[in-house]
Amino acid sequence: MRIVEEEQEEEEERGVGGVEGGREEEERGGGGGGRRRKKNKKRIRKEKDEDEEKKDEKEEKKEREKEEMRQKKKKKKRSTIKKWNANKELQKKKRMKLEKNGKDKEEQKELQ
Repeated sequence: MRIVEEEQEEEEERGVGGVEGGREEEERGGGGGGRRRKKNKKRIRKEKDEDEEKKDEKEEKKEREKEEMRQKKKKKKRSTIKKWNANKELQKKKRMKLEKNGKDKEEQKELQ
């Protein structure tokens, strides 16, 4: 028992055991596979970023399409209203012309 405790104390003093020892091993690149783990983490982070970018692009595209549809609807509505107004004006002119013609005919009858 005593020998094991002494070995642990020596390891702690040298910084081999415990949390500190693990840090030192990582800094040195020891422990086998540290570099691979880092590369995998980098790759995974990169893939996540790419996925997020794709997702953002899709959302932006949807928003643009929605906005385009809104603009088209507004434009169509405006043109329809313009047509209605133009038609109303045309009807007014026709009515005025008919009334004028009707009055002219009545005046001609009165003159005869």
